[in-house]
Amino acid sequence: MRLEYKYTIPQALSDELLAELGYFLNAVTGIEASRESYAVKSLYFDDPHYSCYWDKKNGQNRRQKIRIRQYQNSGIMFFETKHSEGVRRWKIREPSSLESFAQFLNHWSGRATQALHYPDFFASAVRLGIRPVAWVAYQRQTLNYQ
Repeated sequence: MRLEYKYTIPQALSDELLAELGYFLNAVTGIEASRESYAVKSLYFDDPHYSCYWDKKNGQNRRQKIRIRQYQNSGIMFFETKHSEGVRRWKIREPSSLESFAQFLNHWSGRATQALHYPDFFASAVRLGIRPVAWVAYQRQTLNYQ
């Protein structure tokens, strides 16, 4: 299991932190620090009552997110559900044959979604009435030590 801690910090602090960590790691271990940046695009789904949203907003211990996500560095789109239970987080992910969000939305709005292959977990959610509710795109930066 992989455990991640994610923090949002101002760019100026990020540059300073990278410089300090880079110096420390290089001095102690000989490891060089580098920055990687890539785009993440997600199409989120929810039911007519916005259960996923309200579970998160109300601090429910057990909750999930349902999305289609594309990572720029791979170019592959994935059907994903992200589950949270207390401090535990895990993801169920399956690659899709989709080429773009537009392709998916064209099928969705035309109700021709049966023509697309869905993993079982996503198909079950579609039968329960989920629909696209939000499209989010952002640039993710990571610090790598090699």
